[in-house]
Amino acid sequence: MIKRWLLYLVALCGCVIFLAAYQGWVSRLVLLAVAIAPWVSLVLSLPFMLLTKAKMILPGRVKAGSAERLQLEVHTPLLQLPQRCSFRLRHNLTGSNAPCKEEAFLPTRHCGQIACTCRSFYVYDFLGLFCLSRRPKPQNVLVFPAPIPMPRPEDLEQRLSRSWRPKYGGGFAEQHELRLFRPGDSLNQVHWKLTAKTGKLTVREPMVPDVGLVVLSVCLHGDPMILDRKLGRLLWMGQYLLSLDLKFEVCAQTGNGLLQLPITDEQTLDDALAQILGSAPAQEDRIPDLAASWQLHIGGEPDAS
Repeated sequence: MIKRWLLYLVALCGCVIFLAAYQGWVSRLVLLAVAIAPWVSLVLSLPFMLLTKAKMILPGRVKAGSAERLQLEVHTPLLQLPQRCSFRLRHNLTGSNAPCKEEAFLPTRHCGQIACTCRSFYVYDFLGLFCLSRRPKPQNVLVFPAPIPMPRPEDLEQRLSRSWRPKYGGGFAEQHELRLFRPGDSLNQVHWKLTAKTGKLTVREPMVPDVGLVVLSVCLHGDPMILDRKLGRLLWMGQYLLSLDLKFEVCAQTGNGLLQLPITDEQTLDDALAQILGSAPAQEDRIPDLAASWQLHIGGEPDAS
């Protein structure tokens, strides 16, 4: 904008020199037109400048390593006015905080949360001499890790083979226990062949593993590669426990404190991971001390292979 004002002042000075050298109505008309041009431009442009709206177009969540661009959607009625914008992208886990321009790629190499802020968005009049700030709201993008397989815990599988409990609400289960019919039992659970054989109304009660409080713990401390491995393994192990029809708890030590998040299905696991990704990193690497029947701490060390 400063360059445009300098060019305008040069043009205005040229008109003054022209008027001094050639006295006449033409020189006066040219000087008058140049003198009032900025204000005419402002008056004509101001309604469109005030009605201009900008919005960042970003996905709410992406996968780590995906190619996603930062886009700005601008709505201007009738006329497209000159614009200038700049952005800043901050990654909460890697600590990167860099300016960028529109159409730049998001830093999705590592998982975490990217805070996208519009540092400036200016709409100019037709001549580019006046501007109006129309900054859009900041947005966050969650970068989810890819599941990283890890060895299945043998001690958990041994515990599962020894302890079972009735499944709340009934339904499908791989293990069943036979017992006599009780008031309130569903007729769909009746074992009709055994009932006909014994003469006693018998039901097949679905059973699920009972291991007490199962906890997956993780500490949000380390460099970006370590955090990628920790969160990828946490996701994989969470999906594995859900496949065993287990309800468990995820405990994450973060810079915001200890997060204790109950997991009952895929949706709660997804929500818990989103909350962890949006947290600040922990200052030190430590294992949360919890009163759990079975606890697995997810580390970020490289694979032995």
